[in-house]
Amino acid sequence: MTLRDRPRALLIAIALCCISGFAETDERVFAGDQESDISVDLKDEVLLVRIADRDGIGRLTVERPSAGWPQAIKLRLHLSGLESLTIGNGKQTLRVSVQSYGKHRQIINLLENGEEIAVDKKSPYWLKVGSLTAKSKTSDDPAQAAGFEVTLPDKMTSQDPKSLEIRWIDFYRN
Repeated sequence: MTLRDRPRALLIAIALCCISGFAETDERVFAGDQESDISVDLKDEVLLVRIADRDGIGRLTVERPSAGWPQAIKLRLHLSGLESLTIGNGKQTLRVSVQSYGKHRQIINLLENGEEIAVDKKSPYWLKVGSLTAKSKTSDDPAQAAGFEVTLPDKMTSQDPKSLEIRWIDFYRN
């Protein structure tokens, strides 16, 4: 199911019971960008959200399923860069970026209670940004990326938030 043909200003709710794999649930996905092509799939307790965006800037809100959050949430962002990815749960916000030069270092910061702190590999908020190859397999080489795969840390859903707000920007624009 795609949201490509919807008006930009309109916030659209799609009941996931209409999407394969969600027949007995009442989850919702909201998107407000006509240039985004978004699909959602639940398989083996992993919620996979695929995002392709021609403009490179968009947003998505995922509401908590009535049965609770799945064991894992993965984002596949089919973007040419990852200048900014923010994931918020109402209490904490993760800010993620992957440098588009050099060793393509990933930078993660956590904003909580008005403070922003750097997140390192020892933190429960750490997440690995993998590169997607043209065949949607993950790789560790961002220079060859056809997109990015991010598995959200369990800490973002462990306090059972009502929803997750996800925003992305492929490259910085002046």
